[in-house]
Amino acid sequence: MEKKKRHREFNVGARIVANEKAPGGYKAQLGTVVEIVVDFSRYGVRFDNQQELIVYLNSEWLDSAP
Repeated sequence: MEKKKRHREFNVGARIVANEKAPGGYKAQLGTVVEIVVDFSRYGVRFDNQQELIVYLNSEWLDSAP
């Protein structure tokens, strides 16, 4: 039986970094969680270099920023 993947949980305002699983243009970018969508499995993120744009990413594409 396959183990169920656990979703990371971030709070609004949490600092994150997009990891190697994120879509190409977002890898290694720093940002802030501004919205939580669908029971902690997707997050609205505003990246530091794109202040006007909110991007929705899966939780497994994000890590806590150092």
